[in-house]
Order: sequence, then structure tokens, then C-alpha cells
Amino acid sequence: MTVAFLPDQAFVVPGEVATQFPQALAEWKKRLAFDSVRVQPSHISVRGNVVELSGGPIRYSELRALKQCLRNLHNEAPATFANLPAGFVSSAGLVVAVVSAEGLVLAALRGNKVAVHANRWTLGLGEGLEAIDFQAGTLDRAVLRALSEELHISEADMPAASVKILGLVRNLETLDITVVAVADMQGAGQAFAAAEIVRRAAAADDAWEHARLVFIPPERASLDRTVASSGFSEVPGMHVVFKMLVGYLSAS
Repeated sequence: MTVAFLPDQAFVVPGEVATQFPQALAEWKKRLAFDSVRVQPSHISVRGNVVELSGGPIRYSELRALKQCLRNLHNEAPATFANLPAGFVSSAGLVVAVVSAEGLVLAALRGNKVAVHANRWTLGLGEGLEAIDFQAGTLDRAVLRALSEELHISEADMPAASVKILGLVRNLETLDITVVAVADMQGAGQAFAAAEIVRRAAAADDAWEHARLVFIPPERASLDRTVASSGFSEVPGMHVVFKMLVGYLSAS
């Protein structure tokens, strides 16, 4: 199987990411043209052994199909996978880790109706990135969108200084990129204590995306107990995000 990426609109990496992680970007540029990271494709067609993708925002069902194609290609035809077009990125996403006023971190069990990673644990909030988010040169807009839609926390609630980019994660099988950010509520007062955030989240537009929201101490044992006691597994890369978050909290 081969994968062809058809021409589409491009956008650039936000300046704040490029500035903070020059070494990571330099490494990735060996395989990916980061000056023209592609928007998510909106259409997938399979003709013989060729998967063709065209531009625009992708539907979740198509994104799942694309990523499964890439997994199969990675596992069954590694030489072909290694020769994918330079600049190929299946999707670009954002994870917003959330720290409560008491210094606890948000773990979320995704609902059974979400299209991606249903009934799995994740840290924080997941948000798709759009071309306009990158063109703005900052990820503040995307972070605030995630907080509003999933926790009912508005821009007025969140001072810009409490949002930081922690790192970048790339899935080597599905070629998606995730930017990891943190929304740190420490010092924001009791209105953003863990119990209050969970209460607010019940009124959020996308509250249905989560079956459960819990705040836990930033300790690996606490995270493992939470996941194990539920009977559900975690999303791929969750522990990488957790390590980034613990590193940030330790340095704060």
C-alpha cells in the first residue's frame, strides 16, 4: 500500500513552539517539512493500493480510517512507510493538561460516544488544531476553546500567564503530532479548586465527551491506581504527557 498526499492548504508552526523547542523541531525536520505542516485531510479514497487524501478539516471516522491505514503500512510495509512524502502529517492536535488550585491534575475517562479513544483514560483535554490556530502564531485560542467547551471555563477566567506549552509528541506509527500545554490554576483561588472545576464541567457544551473527571495528585502511583481501578485502559502516550506535566510542576 502507498499513501499519496494531495495538495492542500498549509500552515506554519506557532512561534512559541518553534522558540521553545528548536532542537525537537530540527530533529523532526529530517523527516517532516515543518514550515508547511499540512492541515488534516477532509477526504480519503482508496484506489488499488493507493490511499489519496485531500485537504480541509477531517471527519473523525475518516481520521480513524487514515490512522489505521498508516498503522498497517508501518507494520506490514516499513520500507514504503519510510518513503512517505516529506511533510506528511496525518493530523495535528492539542492536549491541555489542567492543574487545579490545590495543585492536583485532571484525569478524564472519555465517554463511550466519542469517535476517538472511547472508554479510555487521558490526561487533560483533547482538542483538534485548525489552520487558524496556527496562523495566529499562538495556541491560546485553541487552549481557551478546549477549556470553554469541556470545562465551562471562559477566557475571562484564565489569565494568559497560566497557559504554557510543555512539549511536542509525535506518534511514529500514525504520524500525528500533539502539542502538550498546561492550564495552571494554582494561585487562581478557590473558584478553581478541583471540586469546583468538576462542578463547572457538568454545564459545559461538550460535557458528554467525558464519562468521568477526577483530580489526582501528580504522582505516577495515583495515576496508575485510578486507571487500574476503573477497568479501562489509557490512551497511547498518556504517560509521556504525565511525565511532561510532572516535570513542569517540579520546576515551578
